[in-house]
Amino acid sequence: MATTAQQIITSATTDIMNQIGTNHPILLDYINRVNYDMLRATKWDFLLSDVQSFITRQGVTAYWIGAAGENPEGTYDTGLNCTNVKWVQHGSVYDRSNFQTLGSTASMPVSAVLSYTDGTARPGRPAVYRNNVDTPFTLNIYPAPDQQNNQAPQPEPVQVTTTVGGALPARQYNLIATFVDALGNESTGPEYTTPLYIPANSLAVAVSPTLIVDTNDAGVPYSSWNIYASATSTIPQNATRQNASPIAVGTNWTESTGGLTTTGVSIPSTNNCSTYNGYIIQFRYYELEMALTSLSQDLQIPDRYTDVMIDGVRWLALKFLSRNPEASEAFAAYRTGMVAMVRDRNQQNRFADYISPDPSSVGGFLPTIETIDLSLLTP
Repeated sequence: MATTAQQIITSATTDIMNQIGTNHPILLDYINRVNYDMLRATKWDFLLSDVQSFITRQGVTAYWIGAAGENPEGTYDTGLNCTNVKWVQHGSVYDRSNFQTLGSTASMPVSAVLSYTDGTARPGRPAVYRNNVDTPFTLNIYPAPDQQNNQAPQPEPVQVTTTVGGALPARQYNLIATFVDALGNESTGPEYTTPLYIPANSLAVAVSPTLIVDTNDAGVPYSSWNIYASATSTIPQNATRQNASPIAVGTNWTESTGGLTTTGVSIPSTNNCSTYNGYIIQFRYYELEMALTSLSQDLQIPDRYTDVMIDGVRWLALKFLSRNPEASEAFAAYRTGMVAMVRDRNQQNRFADYISPDPSSVGGFLPTIETIDLSLLTP
């Protein structure tokens, strides 16, 4: 459970012998000031968002990542509805379709498309991005995308489990999933099936696959999926479809009490799902430091650093009471805690943000892209 502002105030006033009432309005001001001081100390990893994804549109360079439906004129609403963006993390903007980390630019290029010496121009693959602190909800991508991504979605190996039910003996299945778009077109499955042992009196369960983006650039939804299974072969093409009609994405499949059907159609050998056309762009952002306006409001500071905030509030409260020696002691404890927080952050190893396919699996050479965020070297 997250720590609330009220819990910090209660702890701090207990430490100063309740000489300031637990609901004194000055304490909420103190905790708000300490909260801001702690959050601004560095770019904390706990303020980093999850990975966000959207698909580019033909010729569009300005993408709105803020509150859905509030995009300014001239921007495309991605629907991400990110309402607390401080700024996009430097080095995190990634063209997943081309395995390319995008460079950054501080201002719009002279031309938003690829320009030639003879004055002609054309769109192209994403190369650089722009995200200014004064317009944090707009992410610009340059050059204007040419929408030449002919890839279509395909599920990863399906996640499987079991549930108690039926009266079938113990057995093993091999399962594989495909996507189905809103036009009824079906994808291929992954290269390998997923094996599953099912105990007696239990049924197989396949977890719905997920999508990076749920529509292509024209808005065609990838809305459903099929499950295929075999009790005798690990070869995907030997599996047969188990569901009578496509299953909505987000809904799991559970085996019938009668067991697998062997009369279903085989898995497609060609991916016929609508192609993405647009490029899939992914990024992360730092959350904006939020003001504390209510005693019941959850803090952005993790619970493990509650003691540091308590020391900071004690410092300001003891200063208010003119208990200067004790205030100095609380301030020293607060600053020591802040140093420990920065040390914890700097000891976190930096891992790969993205995994690209190895050259042998794609039939060509792909350069390894290593990104280094220099801001990690300093508090």
